[in-house]
Formats: sequence, structure tokens, C-alpha cells
Amino acid sequence: MPSRATGYVALRSERATDHYIDDPEISARTFRGGYVFPGDRGYLDDQGRLHLLGRSDIINIGGSKVDRLEVERVIRDALPVTDVVVIEGRRAGSPAIRAVIEGDPAVITRASVIAACRARLSGYKVPAQVQVVKKFERDANGKVLRSFFDGLTPDEPLPDEPNAPDGRNN
Repeated sequence: MPSRATGYVALRSERATDHYIDDPEISARTFRGGYVFPGDRGYLDDQGRLHLLGRSDIINIGGSKVDRLEVERVIRDALPVTDVVVIEGRRAGSPAIRAVIEGDPAVITRASVIAACRARLSGYKVPAQVQVVKKFERDANGKVLRSFFDGLTPDEPLPDEPNAPDGRNN
């Protein structure tokens, strides 16, 4: 990788474990080809020193790590959603899980999302905030523009919420 190019950190060590106990899905994503992919993004400087930029898909909730992809998968599997994006939100000033769901607001309710997550996830992984929107913004290939959601401050209204900063309403 060229110097200063941002990428995902991969580690290799004879002492590294090769799986998580009782979690084959996350193990398959984390341990591949003799490398450990901890989920960090970073770059190497001109002297070969690693600079960490942050986690790729992990949200820290009171010291507990939440894999946003796991929460997204649970919601996607349990409910008739078109798509879902999990970002960091806020509850009483502290970090919390915020699920933004593309789907029919008449069918998908906050209560149904919370119930589905409570049945399948540990309590700290259950979204504190749920927002259902009719359509996500997507790129030319149809991929969700996750950067739109990641660029929101946790307490900022989404574009189709009342009093949204840009005044749009889907």
C-alpha cells in the first residue's frame, strides 16, 4: 500500500487467535488468510509507522463494542425493510445506537424494530433511536451513501424529519 494511503488494518502474529468463541460470522469476517482484521482504519506514514483513524463498523456504547453490521443484519432479517443503516446516536447525552431504516413507515414502527432487536441482541445493542424513511440517498451504482448518515451529528434531524435543516420532506 502506498505511504499515507488510507486502508483497513490487517495484523499477523503467531500468537493471535484465529476465531471468536461462539461467533462464527464475526470470526469469518475478522480472521482471514492468517491475518486479523480488527476493524480499524489507518495509514502508514513515510517511516512505516501506523496511524489509526478509527473503527470502521464498531460503535462504542459505554465501553461495550457494537458491530453496526450485526444490528443491521438483525433488523434486515426480522422486518420487511428495503435497507438499514446503523449509526451512532445519542440518549441523555451519551452514545447510543441509532437505526435509520428505508421502508414503509406505516409498516415498520419503532416498536417493531425494538422488539425484533430485543429478541435477538444484547440490551446495549438495541437501538435507542429509530427513524424510518421512504428512500435512502444512493450512488450511481445503487449503493447507499453511508457517508450521508455518518456525516450527521448524532442529534441532528434526518432530512425527512420535522424541522430538518434542509427543509426537505419525503
